[in-house]
Amino acid sequence: MILKLSRPNPAVLAALEDLGCRARVLTFPFGTFVVALGLDPSALAAFQAMDGVAWARTAGSRPILAAREQCPEGTRVPLGAIEVGGETLSLMAGPCSVEDREQILTTARYVAAYGANALRGGAYKPRTSPYAFQGLGQAGVELLREAGDAAELPVVTEVMEPGDVAAMTPFVDCFQIGARNMSCAPLLRWAAAAGPCCSSGAPRPPWRSSCWPRSTSSWKATPR
Repeated sequence: MILKLSRPNPAVLAALEDLGCRARVLTFPFGTFVVALGLDPSALAAFQAMDGVAWARTAGSRPILAAREQCPEGTRVPLGAIEVGGETLSLMAGPCSVEDREQILTTARYVAAYGANALRGGAYKPRTSPYAFQGLGQAGVELLREAGDAAELPVVTEVMEPGDVAAMTPFVDCFQIGARNMSCAPLLRWAAAAGPCCSSGAPRPPWRSSCWPRSTSSWKATPR
């Protein structure tokens, strides 16, 4: 519940404490407010009638799609033979860039031998200089699939553009979304509809890497 105070009244905070609520007073140039957690909405009218309260409102009840309340048990995403978000650590490893067949096949063997759960490699690698190696593109994606199958590992690679999703989907078990593209809504919608996705971070705030399942509701069209 949110209360806007027309003037200070200690009785308001005392009443909230008596009900076992956690209350915080916030003062802004445009007014003083009390945010109360744990208050039953049925008490709204009583606080609205108190001296010094300009108005009282319940906080928005519409759930946030990515909120813990939507999935209190935590998100678990199947990826090959493993479950990301389960009881065991999931480790995705591999080269920054897929350079050739021998390199990725050799790397995949080491990734599997040292206990990682998935093979990760970059097929599309935009560089600061347009003259630098930009990755093998779709050919690199197909090499990743070959290496992953040889090492019996699921494949993770970054998708850069919505137009690449369809061609990459048959070869990829999980799409990686880079930090800069975490704000690219069209790409997120396409990738989420195609298969599981993982983020490699975000510029603001500094998220830890995370993984979410296919058709994640956060990026589906939702009614208001």
